[in-house]
Amino acid sequence: MVAAAREAQPTWAAIGFDGRAEVLLAARDWMAQNAERVVTTIVGETGRPADETQFAELAYGLSALEFWPKMAPHYLGDEEIVSASPFLRGRGGKGVATALGAILGSHPLWAPVVLLVWVVVVAASRWVALASVLAAASILVIAVVVDEDILWAAALTAIVVARHKGNFARRLSEG
Repeated sequence: MVAAAREAQPTWAAIGFDGRAEVLLAARDWMAQNAERVVTTIVGETGRPADETQFAELAYGLSALEFWPKMAPHYLGDEEIVSASPFLRGRGGKGVATALGAILGSHPLWAPVVLLVWVVVVAASRWVALASVLAAASILVIAVVVDEDILWAAALTAIVVARHKGNFARRLSEG
């Protein structure tokens, strides 16, 4: 089943929102026309009462198959995200800010150390990318020292390092 889904995905993506809406609305029409069959099948498989199945399964399914064709472009379409943060000034930093938010949420005691590393490196080097990478590395160091969430910290550090690779290449090529 997974292989079939992977095979169908490029076609599904290529037909766009309008094409997918047609398919979903056709599925909705089929479900409405075969409501008794759908309810009987669900009741037979789950043992749930027919009236509950009509309300909980059939009505919900019909509603979803009507909602998504209309609303998918709004909820799933591309959108430009503009940060209101005065610190980012519309440039990079959103990923590092998100990482800091993740640290604040999961390990609030680590955040002051990470932020201190970032501030000290920016003050000393005037290079935000270097500060971001070293602050991310400090997360991994803390995780190893306290022997907690090492894999998570390594993944977070790797992502920050990978995202700043281009900054380092540019900076080093400029001399």
